Amino acid sequence: MQKRREFLKKGAKFALASSFLSLNSLNLFANNIKEAQMPKLKFYNGLQMPLLGFGTFQISGSDAQKSVEEAISVGYRLIDTAQYYQNESEVGAGVKATIKGGLKREDFFITTKITPKNYEDTKRVCSYS
Repeated sequence: MQKRREFLKKGAKFALASSFLSLNSLNLFANNIKEAQMPKLKFYNGLQMPLLGFGTFQISGSDAQKSVEEAISVGYRLIDTAQYYQNESEVGAGVKATIKGGLKREDFFITTKITPKNYEDTKRVCSYS
């Protein structure tokens, strides 16, 4: 678990360093993550989504759940998945486990992508919501 945590921290540092953000932003991952320091995108309704997220492509089974739990524990609040990855339920289980640990569902953004065969169904469902 410690190796996975260090990997996640290093990956986040690399992503931030390779982006357009200033090097001053890198103190986010120094020791303890301070969520308020994460650069965010502000939506018209006032919600703020982190610019840096944890992707779950090619992570399956219990590894997906554990990875999401670890990513959240080191400060990620944006988790990305997709139907194609076939790990949405494991990603959800990882988020659910962290919610039981005291975080709120409202603290997270979970993004997903739909496959083309489900496009019409998605349009239909969205029209009812």
